Amino acid sequence: MKIIVLILMLCICGCVTPMVGGFNKPTIMTKPMSYLDNFSLGSVTKGELISNCGIPDKTNEYEGKTYLTYEVGQGYGKRQFVYILSNDVIVDVQYHDQGPYNASSAMKRQINQKR
Repeated sequence: MKIIVLILMLCICGCVTPMVGGFNKPTIMTKPMSYLDNFSLGSVTKGELISNCGIPDKTNEYEGKTYLTYEVGQGYGKRQFVYILSNDVIVDVQYHDQGPYNASSAMKRQINQKR
């Protein structure tokens, strides 16, 4: 019995992305609303993001802001985490999927939590 518990614990620990710089790289197992609620906006730099998450899948610039998109999953289960930067600092994270949380914003969620 102890061996089974040990094996399960090792499997679970192996699936967790280590936290570097105060946030994890999102995966298909990331709980998006919790991730958005706890992301430290205004303090994470572009360099820290790329160090934690690697090169983004898409990069866009629009009206003075940079949008770095990381995609996880495939097909209908594909999810996107879009980091919005102003002056190389993350000011918002948006989450996109095919479900009820589509277009959720870390900034809006965190403002609503403070009310």
